[in-house]
Amino acid sequence: HALYEWPSVLGPVAWGGEMLQNLLLAYASAAAVECYRSWRQGRPAWRQAWIRFSIPVVVWASLCVVDPPAPVVGPAAAVDVVAFEPGREESKRLMYSRDSYAMANATLAIAGRGAADPPDLVVWPETAVDPLWFARGSPLQLAASTRFAGGSLLRDGEFDYSALVLFDPLGRVLGWNEKRHPVPAAERMPWLFAMPEWIRTWCEGIVGYVPRMGFGRPRPSLETAAGVPFGGMMCFDNAFDDVAREHVAAGARFLVVASNEIWYDQGAELDQMVAMSVFRALETATPLVRSTSDGRTVAVRASGEIVAPPLERVAGRAGIGFLRTDLQPGPGALGPLAWLHPLLDWLLPLSGVLLVGLIRRK
Repeated sequence: HALYEWPSVLGPVAWGGEMLQNLLLAYASAAAVECYRSWRQGRPAWRQAWIRFSIPVVVWASLCVVDPPAPVVGPAAAVDVVAFEPGREESKRLMYSRDSYAMANATLAIAGRGAADPPDLVVWPETAVDPLWFARGSPLQLAASTRFAGGSLLRDGEFDYSALVLFDPLGRVLGWNEKRHPVPAAERMPWLFAMPEWIRTWCEGIVGYVPRMGFGRPRPSLETAAGVPFGGMMCFDNAFDDVAREHVAAGARFLVVASNEIWYDQGAELDQMVAMSVFRALETATPLVRSTSDGRTVAVRASGEIVAPPLERVAGRAGIGFLRTDLQPGPGALGPLAWLHPLLDWLLPLSGVLLVGLIRRK
């Protein structure tokens, strides 16, 4: 992930996904150790060691020079997206008090019925939207060409589901995409409901809630008013290639990452979350936009280039910022080599098992 700021050297990610880069890095690292041993100890032979080291380096460089084949698609108009970043204190208020007043005012100032230049899509981060909006409808009255997407919680039986919910200009729910990968322990604790009641109570007393989030279910793509499909990814989904791949395979032409990152308190994890977004964009040749609570709200082009101008501020709400960007839609389909990505997902752990077997034999 450390190379995310230089997408021009991430050719292996565009060709075979994050796993292909990991395999090449592992091979090059092992070969570099052999080169060191050949120099210091004479084992293995110097020429053999350098040949082994040159193979992954040449493959890596070649994949950076030549672009992977891509599906042929027609041109599409850019999508005007506004991604909000409410800031630390406002995010806490949205999470715990369900005070949506500031969010509604900030949204209406940019995308309300009287707005001079309303965007195609407004996005708010994970846990920003009051769950009661599902029952009574959003109170927002938006411009006719604008859709509103915000992160919220669904309740189904004993489990909660984090989801990016899409509303029309009149506040009606058009659809949602659920979080597929809850954070272990923080959002989902295995066998929680099989434990005694006192353990659940003790857990809730420590963290303030019971981690009972369910694994999200696949849902259809969401759409802008102009009919451009997009896929919603919730926070930790950003760390896995399967969610982005499924959305694009189903026709999504851009991706939205809605993330709550106030837990990191400006730590290095914020940069890693952006790095993962760069990898998701490169793997699918699809642009994305990130809306975060207090992290790094940026856009990422299909080429992996990060678009991160200083956030604009909402008048009268100094803590609430937003990024406005035009996303050029992606192909809405995976490339011809998409089959390689899941194959490599299995190949990497399998190679680890084989390596352990070889070590034990020696």
